[in-house]
Amino acid sequence: MEDREAVETPEAALARALFAAGVAAADPGRAVREALALAPRPAGRRLIVAVGKAACAMAAAAREVLGAEETLIVTTDGAARAVPGAEVLCAGHPVPDARGLDAAGLPEGRVWRAATIEAARARLDADEVPAAQAPA
Repeated sequence: MEDREAVETPEAALARALFAAGVAAADPGRAVREALALAPRPAGRRLIVAVGKAACAMAAAAREVLGAEETLIVTTDGAARAVPGAEVLCAGHPVPDARGLDAAGLPEGRVWRAATIEAARARLDADEVPAAQAPA
């Protein structure tokens, strides 16, 4: 049997290029970086929350753009990986489990905590009285 070099047809080359473009377009990290590049940066404290199979890649990309913000990731056992500076939790998929139920309330609690801290800071800033100036 002769070894022949495979010759790719134009149709096969087009199919391969379309497939590669689709995979690149579906890259969750790339999508998050591009979206955040267009988004305004709100002042104050931020919480990054990423949920799903692509959560680790999305959170890592968000941290690249936004910096070391508090980060909570909820993903599946098979998709979990360490993201430096982030808390990574696993939950059952496709069948929900108790871990998912526990994780579901965490973002709301963290948002409330962050909002309370920001409100307290705003009140403290408003209550500050400028130091009296000594007569010249």
